Amino acid sequence: MVTQKQRPRNGSRVDSVVDALAHPRRRNVLEALSDLSADPVDFDTLVDRVSRLETGEGRTDPDRRQIATSLHHIHLPKLADIGVIVYDSRRRRVSHQRTRVADVLAVASRAVTVERGAI
Repeated sequence: MVTQKQRPRNGSRVDSVVDALAHPRRRNVLEALSDLSADPVDFDTLVDRVSRLETGEGRTDPDRRQIATSLHHIHLPKLADIGVIVYDSRRRRVSHQRTRVADVLAVASRAVTVERGAI
């Protein structure tokens, strides 16, 4: 018998996805990945791309080391937990499927637009 704890209900899965997309840095990770091929991405390349995106958001000089630390310990594992990426921390590589990243990013963009009352 499969218990509820072993197999999350749909509502729980939706909550996990919403939580994962709630943070702007995770949305920036998806944005950065959406511009890249489906080949595994080097961690440092991803950090550079996220840093550039955050500079464009009005931050004057994002702390690259802080971005790298938060990606490694918080944001990439959370995106991996919902199945959007695969993060190999030992090899410092991020694998993704472009269509899956694009779909999740589109959902996040629509949610942010609705939240801001633009629709």
